[in-house]
Amino acid sequence: MSDNLLDNSNIDPIESLNDTNKDLENDLINHNSNKNKSNKNKHKQDDPNLKKTDITDVSEDFKDMILTWLALDEKIKEINEELKEYKDEKKQFESYILEYMEKQKDDVIVTNKGAITRNVKESKSAITPEIIQETLTKILNNKDTAYVCTTEILSKRTIKQSTNLKRQVIKSQKPQKTKNNFIK
Repeated sequence: MSDNLLDNSNIDPIESLNDTNKDLENDLINHNSNKNKSNKNKHKQDDPNLKKTDITDVSEDFKDMILTWLALDEKIKEINEELKEYKDEKKQFESYILEYMEKQKDDVIVTNKGAITRNVKESKSAITPEIIQETLTKILNNKDTAYVCTTEILSKRTIKQSTNLKRQVIKSQKPQKTKNNFIK
């Protein structure tokens, strides 16, 4: 595994973003010129009810913001992929260490970098509509009333709405990986 996740001292972040911005700008230009060629994969951006603005119709400052956002998004994606590799490797060691600690009946291993503690955590499953209805049916001895009560309880749930940007990668631009990391 690469150590560049931990040591980025030789990388100029601004220069890295500028290089990525150039690549992304080329991708945007290529996408705009090819956007009507393939309709087999429908994305949210193809929704006729959405107001759309073409990247060529915005100011240079706003275009720079978009390109910087895309570059940062791409950088975060790369770092997350590398982080996933580290976490997967750590998990392999964790399994072995937990097994060892259980066999030795140890709850704590003290090292010069701190203590490693074996924690056991229990959590309850989510309350589902089925659990609510089954429980109310059992308590009330009336399936219809239990159904009405369940739907009333569920209708009282508050809805939290948040707005953010989500990048939708155009499939023709990037090879798609399967679960086994084979490129399609």
